[in-house]
Amino acid sequence: RVLHDDGDCEELDKAELDEALEAAREGRTLAQEAELVIEAAWEALEMSAALHARQEGNELQCAEAHERLGDASLQNEQPERALQEYCQARDLLCTLREGGTLPPHDRRLADVEFYLGVTNLQLGALDEAKAHYRQAAATLRLRRATLLRASLDEQIAGLEQAVAAGGGGGADADGAPVEATHRGGRSHRGAQRRRRRRRDHERGRGEEEGKHGWGVLGPRQPARSQCRQHV
Repeated sequence: RVLHDDGDCEELDKAELDEALEAAREGRTLAQEAELVIEAAWEALEMSAALHARQEGNELQCAEAHERLGDASLQNEQPERALQEYCQARDLLCTLREGGTLPPHDRRLADVEFYLGVTNLQLGALDEAKAHYRQAAATLRLRRATLLRASLDEQIAGLEQAVAAGGGGGADADGAPVEATHRGGRSHRGAQRRRRRRRDHERGRGEEEGKHGWGVLGPRQPARSQCRQHV
């Protein structure tokens, strides 16, 4: 256990402790240590990409290694190297997509297109960056639609099973209880009957008023021509 100046304790194994003591003897700073760690990680990723490239069927792992190399290059302000790594990752993913191994809505396809857009933007290639951003957005929209369709297919399958089983007093297609739906239907039919009775009443009243020559305002008034004759 190592006690730091700020009071924090850190658990180290023997190898880590030996490395820390060696760094202290050589007078290496934290920045130098971070650079060494980055170089070691870079070498590990390059070795991983090379090993997966030699083995058939490991194209997906190889693409992931190239994408991580692109991330490291982008963080270390090496956009040219990042562009190269991202392009290799995208080529591998597109090959898997065309071969049917990778679905066209896979999230990794959208990720690599997005980071290609970021890299091209840093390099000043605005048109290429826009094209990659549009491709990433289209892939994500396709992914959303595919997931939504899968959810709807699952709901449809459940409803088909309920219909095949005879319903059993469960829910209707809208998810509402069947009993409540029936009550709503009875209420709607009752309102229709009330409106029909009201129309029949108004129609009968109009016929009665027509017999007596009344309008809406009561008995009809004589026409103006008749009034002039009397005058």
